[in-house]
Amino acid sequence: MTTVDSRLPDSEINAYVDGELDAQALAEIETWLADHPEDAARVHAYKLQKMQLHQLYDYATDLPIPEAVNEMIANHGLRRWMPGWRQLAAAIVLVAVGGFGGWFGDDFVQKASITPGSGFVHRALSAHAVYAYDDSRPVEIGVDGEVDLVHWLSDRLGQQLHAPDLTSGDFHLIGGRLVADQDAPAALFMYENESGQRVTLYVRQGVRDFGHDFRYVAAQGMSSFYWTDHELAYAITGEMSKPDLLKLAQMVQDTRESKAS
Repeated sequence: MTTVDSRLPDSEINAYVDGELDAQALAEIETWLADHPEDAARVHAYKLQKMQLHQLYDYATDLPIPEAVNEMIANHGLRRWMPGWRQLAAAIVLVAVGGFGGWFGDDFVQKASITPGSGFVHRALSAHAVYAYDDSRPVEIGVDGEVDLVHWLSDRLGQQLHAPDLTSGDFHLIGGRLVADQDAPAALFMYENESGQRVTLYVRQGVRDFGHDFRYVAAQGMSSFYWTDHELAYAITGEMSKPDLLKLAQMVQDTRESKAS
């Protein structure tokens, strides 16, 4: 792994996001990201961009190639029209990134920017959007290593954590990971039901106390309940109805209270 001015080069971030690293390089990158929030934020942004591009344009792979394009290739080869294609590709990226920026930059912020804890839940929604849709590596440590996962995350956050049991809500733990949340690490536990739907529980310490009561936000099909309990802040996020998500939030809090007693 190489770094420039304490930052990962774009080539290594691209390789990480695209799943092109071997096991050793992958471990090195993830260790680096856990201690460098700015680079972790760049990785989040790259993954979000990739996800948005797939959502917007995957359908086009099934469309027939326009006859005009076939004629252009036949008559002029690739060189004559490749610059224009590069411009089109760049435009697609800008549209996708701009669309996502609008999601969190306008729609979400307008709804939640004046709400206590909105910055925290913003990052929880972002982490859910990145990892819940990741089919190749949604978690760093799977459920088989739950004990080690909880111990590792507790050590990094400086607080004793627990992976709540959500099986009565038809969700089972599949694992978790460490993520960067501005100036501090955060834990992300991921759960899945039999149909493959996922919810994430985002936990970190050091967030300004915005109350024990559950607060609710929704944006772009995702919804989240978030709250604080002593030194820790929690956000549970998924794509489901408000009442169903509230039941899961209550299960999380019940686990916290039972472990504390």
